[in-house]
Amino acid sequence: MIRKWGHFLLQFLAIVKSEETADIGKLHPTVLVPGILGSRVEAKLNRTSVPHWICSKTSDWFNMWMNYEIMAPLGGTCWVENMWMEFDNVTKTTHNPEGVQLRPECWGDTDCIEWLDPHHLVPPGRYFHDIVQAFVRNGYEVNNTLKAATYDWRKSASEWEVDYFPKLQKMIENMFAKFNKKVVIVAHSMGNPCLLSFFKIMSPAWKKKYVKVYAAIAPVYLGAPKSLKSLINGENEGIPSILVGLIQMRSMLRTFPSTYYLVPNNQDDNWPNEHSTIVYTDERNYTASVSDMVALFKAMELPTYDFGVDMYFKFGQERVISDPGVPVHIFYGTGLDTTCAMDYRNKRFPNYSPKEYQCSGDSTVPEWSSTYGFYHWANAKKTEVPKADHNELLRDEEVIDTILSYAIEDFDPPQLKKKNKLLFKPDRSRGSRIFDKPYWRLPKQ
Repeated sequence: MIRKWGHFLLQFLAIVKSEETADIGKLHPTVLVPGILGSRVEAKLNRTSVPHWICSKTSDWFNMWMNYEIMAPLGGTCWVENMWMEFDNVTKTTHNPEGVQLRPECWGDTDCIEWLDPHHLVPPGRYFHDIVQAFVRNGYEVNNTLKAATYDWRKSASEWEVDYFPKLQKMIENMFAKFNKKVVIVAHSMGNPCLLSFFKIMSPAWKKKYVKVYAAIAPVYLGAPKSLKSLINGENEGIPSILVGLIQMRSMLRTFPSTYYLVPNNQDDNWPNEHSTIVYTDERNYTASVSDMVALFKAMELPTYDFGVDMYFKFGQERVISDPGVPVHIFYGTGLDTTCAMDYRNKRFPNYSPKEYQCSGDSTVPEWSSTYGFYHWANAKKTEVPKADHNELLRDEEVIDTILSYAIEDFDPPQLKKKNKLLFKPDRSRGSRIFDKPYWRLPKQ
């Protein structure tokens, strides 16, 4: 009888053990962190007033981004009204408009970052799909060994500390506990400075225990002038202007903390001296210094936009560039015209599109912004992908294979056999300048 009960006890303990940890062989659990506009958002309405008769006052939860259907002519006004945020100058925080609840979709599930368009019909809606499918083909299971850590990309670091970072920490710890393996973290675009803010508040012991490697795709470490352009005269972010006008987009983007979070600021020698001026106007020129940016926002002040300076002081200074304390591999695009300065002279400031001066990058982020960590952090590698667009980097075979080589033990990436472009940390004793040829097409003085 004792032997029989002992046998049952051993079986029970084996079952409990299998539920506590799961054997996933050579796979490391992986978390995907999207960038700005990089995950679906849903809303629920209970409004007392709306800007147009076509706008709904009440609704159950419905997809807000990316949903071109609700932006049909006249619907764009409703969409902007529901998406924008309100800034409280006393608490220095933002909140949704009265009667609007808004939240990111699909915590853990990857579908909401694979395709931003829930119907998978709009080409710009294709996002993390290629990376996810590559992981799945190699044995990963969505929402189990591979998870998406979606967040409210309208916000900034101080607000993510409240409602996002604790969830991200728990997700990573739970995956480690379940599979007994360190976690690989893959981020794109704004997801990278977001992760730097997260790593800054985590202890060295925590990072050493839970994180195997952090793969940074098209990171915006030193900001992007394109973000400043969206605050001055607007950016359509790929949305057809027939659906939402440029001035409407500007009004909305001016209320997002994340837009200020990505504004460049002069922080280091990585910023090229050849292009210290990033905005030209008839009255004066502006660098990325804090004092110049404050002056720029004051020059844009209107009765409807009297909060720019306060939001810049609050959210524009939250981006950190400190060493994350984990192994990092940076993937970045070069050789594409990328906005590095805007010329609003001839009375174009601030309501008309500027002349844009270009530098080398991925068409969105200058390469000196993406590569900052390689030249300043203790454990960083980089892979240059020539002529790769900001989002095309997510579909590049070499990028995907290199990430898989971190996530899967003994993975033999076919693309890396063809050409190894892996660059390792340089000898900083020979100087810190990263440019040995001019990339800049400067304005004529």
